[in-house]
Amino acid sequence: MLVNALIREYLEYNGYALTQTVMEHEVPTAVVDRRQMEAALSVATESSDAANFPLLYSLVFQHVATERPRALHGPTTTDEDAPAANEKTAPDANGHVWRPAL
Repeated sequence: MLVNALIREYLEYNGYALTQTVMEHEVPTAVVDRRQMEAALSVATESSDAANFPLLYSLVFQHVATERPRALHGPTTTDEDAPAANEKTAPDANGHVWRPAL
């Protein structure tokens, strides 16, 4: 029910009226208040610009904000792990190459 409510909110926001109509014929309509969805997902958007967008966007942006740095830079390392300036780097057993922190 929560996923369907998130999808309905997304479809409505983006103007996908036909898709929303098809979904309503396939899935029983259950109205879920936005505050209930926020509470169930532990997402608060009342005091931010995110309140103007579907909760699905907030969930994706929250995920990207926490996962993207790790995906871009690999596992964190310390300077002690860094190779010497004249030392060639090679992937470790897991395929990771040391990169300086940005």
